[in-house]
Amino acid sequence: MTQEERLTINERRKYLRKMQPLYHNASRQQRTALLTEMQIVTGLHRKSLIRLLRTDLQRKPRTRQRGPSYPAPVRDAVRLCAHALDYPAAERLQPVLVDTAQDLARHGHLHLTDAILHALGRISVSTVRRIVGPVTREPRRIAAPRKPKRRRSTHKRVPVRIIPNTTDQPGYLEADTVQHSGPDARGQFAYTLCLTDVATGWVGTYATLGNSHKVIHDAFQAIQQALPFKIQEIHTDNGTEFLNQAVKTWIQSQATHSRSRPYHKNDNRFVEENNNSHIRAYVGRSRYDTLAQVNALNALYGLLDMYHNLFQSVMRTVPDASGKKTTVATPFQRLLAHRVLSPEATVAWQHFREALDPWCLREAIAQALEALDRLPNAAAGQVEDVHASIGLWKTGTTLRQATGCPPFPTTPAAATTPQPLPPQP
Repeated sequence: MTQEERLTINERRKYLRKMQPLYHNASRQQRTALLTEMQIVTGLHRKSLIRLLRTDLQRKPRTRQRGPSYPAPVRDAVRLCAHALDYPAAERLQPVLVDTAQDLARHGHLHLTDAILHALGRISVSTVRRIVGPVTREPRRIAAPRKPKRRRSTHKRVPVRIIPNTTDQPGYLEADTVQHSGPDARGQFAYTLCLTDVATGWVGTYATLGNSHKVIHDAFQAIQQALPFKIQEIHTDNGTEFLNQAVKTWIQSQATHSRSRPYHKNDNRFVEENNNSHIRAYVGRSRYDTLAQVNALNALYGLLDMYHNLFQSVMRTVPDASGKKTTVATPFQRLLAHRVLSPEATVAWQHFREALDPWCLREAIAQALEALDRLPNAAAGQVEDVHASIGLWKTGTTLRQATGCPPFPTTPAAATTPQPLPPQP
C-alpha cells in the first residue's frame, strides 16, 4: 500500500466503528472473512484489529506530549522566513525556505549554519504549519446578482476564450481593474490595473485616476515596459475600460485580445486571485481619489511587484499523465525555467535579485503603506485633472528606501529585451 493509499488514524477508526457491530454479530467463519477484509483496507495486523474491536475505538490523549522535532534555531529560522515573506501559507513557504534563508543570511538577518540549512531542506509542510501557525483569511463577500447588459459592437469584435492553465509560454496575461472607491462609488476615484501571467504568475500593477480609455491605455504601456517578456495575449473581462475602441486597438496592435464570458469571473481566475492577495490584502478597501494618492499607490506597487515576482512562491496545479501535478515556485524561478530571456538578461536579473533584501523590501512596503495612509482625500467638490497622471512612468520612478537599509537597485529594464515567442496553437 502506497503512502497516498494509506488511511489516516481517524479514517481507520471511522471505518472500524462501522465494522464493529458486524464483527460482533458474525459467526466464527464470518469473523475470519471480516478480519481479512479489514486487514486489507486498514493495513493493520489481525491481532491489532481484534484488540481494537474490543474497545470503544475512542482515541486516548497522550500522557506525555512529544517534544519539537527541530531545535530552536531551526524553528526561529522558519519564523524569520515567514515574516520576511509576509506569512504565506505553509504549502507556499516550505518549498522556498532554503532560498529565503540564504537571502536573509546574505543580507545579515540570519546566522545560517549547514545544520540549519539541511533541516530547512527536509522540514515538512505540516511542521512548518505548526511552527508558524494558521494563516488568517478575509471572509468572502458574495455579490448580488445583476441583470445582463446589452452587448455593444465592440464586444462582438473581441473573441471569447479562456487561457488554459496548461499554457507553458510567458506572455499570456489576464487583465482586470480594482476600484478604490471605498463605501461610496460616486465621483472620481483611483483604479488599479493588474496583469497576471498565466504560465509564471508574474504580476504587474499600475494605479490610475479614473478608468477612462486614456489612463487605462497609459497604464498598459507602463506595465508593458516593466515586463521581462513579450506580451502574446491579453485576456480581459467585459468592462468598458477594456472594450472601447482606443484600448482595444492598442491591445490588438501589440498582441492577441480575448475576453471572458459575461458574468463568469472564474474565466480570469489568476488575476482575480491577485486582486485580493496582491492588492486588497495590502491596500484594503479605503477610498483614494487624489493624484498624490495615485502616485503613492504606484510607488507601493513598484515594491510589491518586486516582492511578489522575485520572492513570493506561487502554486500551480495542472493535469499531467498521472492525474494532477502541483508545483510551487516563485514567478522568477518559473520565468528562468522557460528560458525566454537572453543570457545577458538572465544574468542581469539574477544579480538584481541577489542584491535585493527581502526583509528590507517588506519594511519598505510597510513604510509606503504608512505614507499612503497619511495622504488626505480630496475635498468635497474637488476634481483633479486625470491627464496630469498620464506618462509619469516615462520619467522613471525612484524606488523607496527602507529606514536603515541600503538603496534598492534599479530594475534591469535595459537588459530584458525579450526573445520573440512562436504563437501558441
